[in-house]
Amino acid sequence: MSGLMNEQKKAIIWELWTKSSPMINIARTIEKPHATFFLT
Repeated sequence: MSGLMNEQKKAIIWELWTKSSPMINIARTIEKPHATFFLT
């Protein structure tokens, strides 16, 4: 299942999210289209 994110990417998302980074910037950082990932 290549669509799943590893723990490193999840940590990056969380760090950027807590710094109020826009979703588009988070998506670019993890190299994903911004509409293809969700925080759960």
